Amino acid sequence: MIRISLTTAQLATARFTVSPLLHLVTGLVLVRSGRPTPAWLRQGWCALPPGTRAVLEHLIDPSVHYVPDFVTPVPPGPRPSIESELQAVRDVPADRLRMQLSCYLRLGKVPRGYTAARGYTHAEGEGFRSDPTAADRRAWDGDPAAVSGPSADALAQAWSAILAPRWPRLRAVLETDVLHRTTRAAAVGVTRAVLDVIEAVDWDGASADLASPVRADIGEHDGALVLAPLALPVAPRDFTVVMGPGFGDVMVVYPARGRGVLRSQSTHPRAVAAPDRADGTLATLLPGTRGDVLRAVATPTAGHVVATTLAVSAATVSYHLERLRRAGLVQAHRRGKEVLYVQTDTARRLTAPDLT
Repeated sequence: MIRISLTTAQLATARFTVSPLLHLVTGLVLVRSGRPTPAWLRQGWCALPPGTRAVLEHLIDPSVHYVPDFVTPVPPGPRPSIESELQAVRDVPADRLRMQLSCYLRLGKVPRGYTAARGYTHAEGEGFRSDPTAADRRAWDGDPAAVSGPSADALAQAWSAILAPRWPRLRAVLETDVLHRTTRAAAVGVTRAVLDVIEAVDWDGASADLASPVRADIGEHDGALVLAPLALPVAPRDFTVVMGPGFGDVMVVYPARGRGVLRSQSTHPRAVAAPDRADGTLATLLPGTRGDVLRAVATPTAGHVVATTLAVSAATVSYHLERLRRAGLVQAHRRGKEVLYVQTDTARRLTAPDLT
């Protein structure tokens, strides 16, 4: 259980972010902890060069019960690029890195604030720490690049090998979740919508409890509340928290709606089954690719994601989406630099199962 301070002002100004690096690190944590993971994630991990795996194994060590926050920086905006996030890893300030090193390595004394927030005794906190490498000692002595540089390099290699081919599909799930949440916020108010996201039914106006296997008590903080959906397979109520620079901003990571789509993905990112062709009205009116495109946008989805899902060209998808839009079966919503397409109510009636 995570206890977190939340004021009315922080709830009212909360924002969403879609973080590629958060997904990469979470995937690596799943692999390293032995929890159930998609086959493609395990295979990608095993295919990494031994040197890269060694850096990541030292950085993400399940026996330590802590992943340093500098590898999942709180994004300043809603849609950070993997390049900007990796640069933030490289640019971690020396004093912040030093404090985090002392949480999971035997360097100096384990911070009292860290053990208190985790509910550990001082002896437990000391016992969870592992031995530092020579690079760790250089970072501890004032050279943060000795750790941040190799860490960012290893994460970049893991990104390219494991997650980059699947990110468009993952991002579509995340964007759909954020669109749903923001639409609800417009209907019920930001505060109520945010409390629903974190399932904080016991919010007392000052703090709330989040369901999590992690024990933590995050006291008062004057930063922003950042909400980050996660599309990897985690428990239905499995929240985590990341502290930002200066430990003011707090990023609450929550399971995204629709994340189960990953369970049906095969090892090859393009070998994704097309939507089943319905036997009802739509199959008669829109056979072939156009009907497949329409069924693929049952939830808000970008055109390039539809192309990947159906294994057809982007130009083909664009052609069919435009004609579906003109027919009143698809509507478009712009989110940032991307356009998401979704079925209209008319299309939903056509795609509904024939119950007669």
